[in-house]
Amino acid sequence: MIKHFNTIIRVLTIILLVIAQMVFIMMLPKWLKMNAVAVYFLIEIVSIFLLCHLMSEETNAAYKILWLAIILLLPISGHVMYELWGKEGSNERHHHEIHETLEYYKALKRPMPELQEYIHSMGMPCYKISDYLCNNGYPAYQNTKVDYYCFAEKAFEHLLKDLRNAKKFIFISCFTIADGHLLNKICEILEFKALEGVEIKLMYDDAGSIFQLSDSSIKLMKKHKIQIKKFNSIERHFHRQYFHYRNHQNIVIVDGNISYTGGINITDRHANMAVNVKHIKDVALRLEGEATWGLTLTFLGMWDKERKLTDIEKYEPTNMNKSEAVYQPYADGPTNNPDNPARDMFHLMANMADRELLIMTPYLVLDDETKECLSLAAKSGVNIKIITPGVAEKRMAKWFTEWTYGALLKEGIHIYEYIPGFVHAKMCINETSGFLGTVNMDFRSFYMHYECGVWFCDSEVRDKIYEDFNKTLQECREITLEDWQKRPFYRKAVQLLLQPFKCQL
Repeated sequence: MIKHFNTIIRVLTIILLVIAQMVFIMMLPKWLKMNAVAVYFLIEIVSIFLLCHLMSEETNAAYKILWLAIILLLPISGHVMYELWGKEGSNERHHHEIHETLEYYKALKRPMPELQEYIHSMGMPCYKISDYLCNNGYPAYQNTKVDYYCFAEKAFEHLLKDLRNAKKFIFISCFTIADGHLLNKICEILEFKALEGVEIKLMYDDAGSIFQLSDSSIKLMKKHKIQIKKFNSIERHFHRQYFHYRNHQNIVIVDGNISYTGGINITDRHANMAVNVKHIKDVALRLEGEATWGLTLTFLGMWDKERKLTDIEKYEPTNMNKSEAVYQPYADGPTNNPDNPARDMFHLMANMADRELLIMTPYLVLDDETKECLSLAAKSGVNIKIITPGVAEKRMAKWFTEWTYGALLKEGIHIYEYIPGFVHAKMCINETSGFLGTVNMDFRSFYMHYECGVWFCDSEVRDKIYEDFNKTLQECREITLEDWQKRPFYRKAVQLLLQPFKCQL
């Protein structure tokens, strides 16, 4: 308990502030009761302007429905809540700062037109996806060796070896870092490497790691000259929507030549090292060579907010692995809205699929556009298979996911639940290409989180993922439309009532 003392104080402070704020908001109707007629007229005027403003925003329809529902249910306090937590303008300064930095680092990725010409000349059916990423500032790379790990524990086994061999620098960005055996192993290596003069930067998300990463662990790492940054402290922005914008990226860079990404967090639970915890299926990619530069710049874009780094060229890759396969690391975040590469990649993969589309995702909470895209692909003859968790990590998320099954099952899309435990893998492949990274199929990943991934046009990597997907299917049970319709009545009722709030999952 003592090791989390500062964290507990922070959280309790936030809870008290939120309660005080909510009490103030809820008391407003009483205070205004004496002037009911005038207040009612004013509310109607304000509501009209608010409605026009909300409908004119270039944001997702589900997000608009959420706030319309809140304003409808809470005519007075709902307006105040929207001003505090709903308006995009309240996040403008922070968005602008991060956006400018990300664009600065995007520009350093140096697009290679000759490679795009090569992709077109080869007649690759996936060239449109490559062009889309290039046009969004994420160029293609070759000369990279890529390994696919079908379980997180295999990825960490190789990662520890790479960390021990680091000579120049180590960058780590993780949504969740938790105390435990895995972190102890990594910290032991990092502390030793710091003594050797290796530059170490470690970034974690505050909300993702709260109550899991102790203050004593942070102090110990800082003592050993490990540079640490906490993304978006929850106590600073609890009163604004900016609180929801988390850094969900998982990236490890070693000497600029080796990089890792995927759903893997630095926790015993995700590495299947924890006791009495259900098995977790997670996956990762290891890139060695030219494409690591794309992930390095994505990391630096989130780290170097003030753009103080001047000798960035020292982080460039120096080792190349001869390969003609194409890889394109990409990123996304709320500063891009209403453009959303994280979501668009699913759409493009579905549109480019000829026979088959295979997806693994922990959460399946889709907006209308993504549902329609998958439905159209299924109607055109594409065999779509989606694997989701059989064991819930969060009951609410599981219920939202289960609700989504219905619309997809009716279109002939196949849904499977992983029986041994929780699926934390985030990947998608069709016949010619695929991507893997940190993107969940939900509103937070599509619109609120900073995410990353790697798209690849590599038949060898794609075939390995295809083989793993089919092996995983053998440990799944297929959900039929009849199964879905027979779920308990109370669950149907709760799922229905929660629908306006799905964009906040």
